[in-house]
Amino acid sequence: MQNKGYQSFVDAIIEKEPIDVPIYTKDVAEKVATEFNLPIDKARAYTNVALKRNLERGSTKRFMKGVYYKPIKSVFGEKNLNGDLLALAQLTENDSGYITGATLLNKLGLSTLLPKNVQVATNRYRTRFTYKTSVVPVRVPYVITKECIKYFQILDAIKWMNKLSVDAIDPKLLIKQYIINWGCDSTKLILLAKKYYDTDTLKIIIEILFEKEV
Repeated sequence: MQNKGYQSFVDAIIEKEPIDVPIYTKDVAEKVATEFNLPIDKARAYTNVALKRNLERGSTKRFMKGVYYKPIKSVFGEKNLNGDLLALAQLTENDSGYITGATLLNKLGLSTLLPKNVQVATNRYRTRFTYKTSVVPVRVPYVITKECIKYFQILDAIKWMNKLSVDAIDPKLLIKQYIINWGCDSTKLILLAKKYYDTDTLKIIIEILFEKEV
């Protein structure tokens, strides 16, 4: 396969990418390696050349090392990549974090309010960003895993529901629907609440699960 084949393949990947979202060199290289059955180091080399040509054409912009994007073009010029999207991707990659705080309440339909900053509970709380973002890493007293992430989101929602404004008609019923839809185990929810959350959160999760006040 000639270099032109790699270029066409990368061009097709870029073409399918949405505007104003991060395009990671490593992700493109992995696709090139799979498509052409190449060692990853060779795939990276071909990918770098192809992305450089895209950059020279003006079809993409370089945000930082290893990250490109397709800019939004308007009468006011080109808009830079939204740093929040990149920060969220960094902090939540491989289920290592999740949105929490007021943004979580909004996401789950418990509140219509949107905060200025987006809090992310994450294992990568030491991350420091070299670009502008409203995303704030939050340290938590547990390790976030793929198996537990939905449980922590449920319990965080209850915790923040007690601290922030909630305007859903029946927030407890809404949370119970998420517990059912996400297939959460009741015993595991209670055990995690007892280990990592305050007494009020524990009482409310028991009330939601068993439909009685504690």
